[in-house]
Amino acid sequence: MLLASNLSAQVIIKERVEINPEASTQLYYPAATFEPCGLYPVVSNQQYVYSCSAFPVEPYQQLFPYQSSSGLQFSAGSIYEIEITEGIDYAYMERIAYTDSLGNFYEAEYLGSLITGLPGYLLSGTGKYQGWQPTGTFLRENSTNYYIHFDNYSLQQTSVTVRITNLNTQETTYWKTVIVNPQLQIVNQQYENDTLLHYYSKDVSLQLYNINSAGCQHPGYGGCPPDNVRFNIEIIEGQQYGNIKNGLTGDFSTSFTGIPYNELYTFTYYANGLQPEDSAVVRIRHSSNDADITPIEFSFVVKRNTIPPPSEGGSIYVKMDKNVVIPGDTVNVQLRLIDETGDTVDFLAMQSFSVDLAEGAEYGTILDIITEDTSDSFADIGNMFKIIIEDQITPQQAKIIVVAQTDLMIWSRPVSINNKTKEKEHTADIVHNGGGTTPDIIIIGDHLVGVGEITITKSPIIVEILPAVINAGDTAQIIPKKLNSDGTTTAFDSLQSFEIGMLEGCEAGQILFGDELAPYFNNITQPIYFVADSNLTETDTVKIRVGLIEGSASRPVKTNGMDEETLVLNKNKSTQQKPL
Repeated sequence: MLLASNLSAQVIIKERVEINPEASTQLYYPAATFEPCGLYPVVSNQQYVYSCSAFPVEPYQQLFPYQSSSGLQFSAGSIYEIEITEGIDYAYMERIAYTDSLGNFYEAEYLGSLITGLPGYLLSGTGKYQGWQPTGTFLRENSTNYYIHFDNYSLQQTSVTVRITNLNTQETTYWKTVIVNPQLQIVNQQYENDTLLHYYSKDVSLQLYNINSAGCQHPGYGGCPPDNVRFNIEIIEGQQYGNIKNGLTGDFSTSFTGIPYNELYTFTYYANGLQPEDSAVVRIRHSSNDADITPIEFSFVVKRNTIPPPSEGGSIYVKMDKNVVIPGDTVNVQLRLIDETGDTVDFLAMQSFSVDLAEGAEYGTILDIITEDTSDSFADIGNMFKIIIEDQITPQQAKIIVVAQTDLMIWSRPVSINNKTKEKEHTADIVHNGGGTTPDIIIIGDHLVGVGEITITKSPIIVEILPAVINAGDTAQIIPKKLNSDGTTTAFDSLQSFEIGMLEGCEAGQILFGDELAPYFNNITQPIYFVADSNLTETDTVKIRVGLIEGSASRPVKTNGMDEETLVLNKNKSTQQKPL
């Protein structure tokens, strides 16, 4: 219509009105008469929504079709005026933040109670209407940026009336929205059975649930509390074992109080305090200043853990000259930096470390090569040290876990750029060339962690059985191999002699050497086999021990080194299981 060409597009913004007009906190707000999730009268052009709901300004994309079988769709080419005529304290319109087709970003803009002079395609969006099941509401395929917000913080319920006028046809329609205050409770997130390792973290944010919206897919997201209600998250037991972090401010504390509703999602508990001897209980309380919202308490277990999680921004490479050792050995350790790009480089010479034997301290000790002090824990040690393995250990095989930690030291030199001075950072992978210049400033960077593992074995051999699966009556080869210090294996010389014996399951089969079958052989060479009994009818277990001969040996098996291998035999098949 030609009438449209005479209209100028504009947005008129009235003075902003704060949504919550009441100054004092209401510590109890009563239940509403109606509920958007089922308990409401069906009235044409009227809908019921929870406080904190937001919808496109086009009524067809709100709850009208779902609740009253009525809905208004905007004509793409028509120009509209939309005005909140009743309840302006409880509703406002907004152009939400968006990015246009050219990649330009636009911040959200408050539009108040009046929009006028905009075409229907901007107010409605474009493309097909897509159903939002099971509510029956619809959204455009390419959604609009113009929304209306409904907020009611203190009343049981209140009403908002919106007048929509098609300026091309002068047709006016009134749409009424009843805003219902939700009945909220704090969610019990069932942490009672959780166990958290020391050094680790878990989300402890307070969550609210509308008790009247169970099973309802209402797009109001359950509503929100009065604007002046504040919340608390507090550790009430086990404060010594960790802290809560506010993700918005970065602050750590055992107690945060007076938290606004829109900041409840950012709280994380860190088990970064006292290391428990074994395990300890931490109890947290969620509460508010609203008497109608019942506080809850929950607890979880913090468990001792000597190995910290991987670090960010790089890590420490715990380089060892050997990873598999025998009692009495010495391991040379060098700590190097794996930077954020994955390159392995040297630390600065002045970099110091905290080093601990997190596991297996009874099997070895750390030697500071500078001071010659020994301990299972150093708070300040250089990047090179030794680990001395005990001469005698009780188990056949043991493990030592080495944990190294440090705060990365970074050079910072002033450099001149366009006659201005700025800081230039050089991380530790910058190596001095011929002395260089002394840096003016040292900056402390990321906290880095590295973990290394040493395997101690009394046996310098391992045993493989091939094939790994055999049937009753089948034959498997027993292959002893030399265990190298780096964890790899190599074959023994063909003249190397062994002692081998069956420790369990002699009735399930025997060892074959040459043409002889027996449960025990002394001073034999490879090849060696195991033959399963062909009459085996039930699953059975066979345990074989192989010892390395240096000189002579006699029963029972007493050798320089030994390893055991277990076979589980069945009438149809057998599978091997290597004991831990």
